[in-house]
Amino acid sequence: MKKVPQSVQHSTSLYRLDLSCNRIVDLDDAGLDRVPELSSSRLRNNRTEQLSEPVNRLAALVFPPPPISNNKFVNVPRVIYQLPSLDELDMSFNMTTELPEEIGRLTSLERLILIGKVVKLPEECRSLVKLQLLNCRRNNISDISMAYALPTLQILYADHNSVHALHLSIGPGLSVLDAPHNDITFLKFAPSSPLQISLALTLLDVSYAKLSSLDTFDLSQLLPFKL
Repeated sequence: MKKVPQSVQHSTSLYRLDLSCNRIVDLDDAGLDRVPELSSSRLRNNRTEQLSEPVNRLAALVFPPPPISNNKFVNVPRVIYQLPSLDELDMSFNMTTELPEEIGRLTSLERLILIGKVVKLPEECRSLVKLQLLNCRRNNISDISMAYALPTLQILYADHNSVHALHLSIGPGLSVLDAPHNDITFLKFAPSSPLQISLALTLLDVSYAKLSSLDTFDLSQLLPFKL
């Protein structure tokens, strides 16, 4: 389908709507803001480039934004930033190359998935204090240091990027740092805080890097220790 059928807006008892795997470009004439009981929707695997203002108002007031991975969004839809309680955002496989500074407003975000064409993680991501999982695999990101010390981050996937140096200021909650297939030539570890006495890290993968040796990297520092 290229358009949402007009009859959908008259489905007064409709609760969930799955529009995935079509060829929908926009939702401008869908009339979804007229469906009183609609509480969740999906829009994966389409050709959508933007969400219209009526959909923005509906999403902000009634239901979280639909999963929007695998579309043609160049920019993160503005509706996203109207939802400060949003806990998961999947923008994978779109045309987005940069995240705007407004990403820092999503302070309730727990899972952020950005597989695709992103080249940079903005400094405002430091405000994502509840983030537990960051999946930025298969992008062109050269610096992921912003993410190391996020206080609740547990899992960081960053393989197949353009990272050249890992200055590991690892936060106390990070258990998985998966970063193979990067151009890493420098690796150094330091606790994120001088008061940090233990680490949760259980997996560190920097395979297929460009490290000639590990002489400057003290692996013993990754073991839990006590004062």
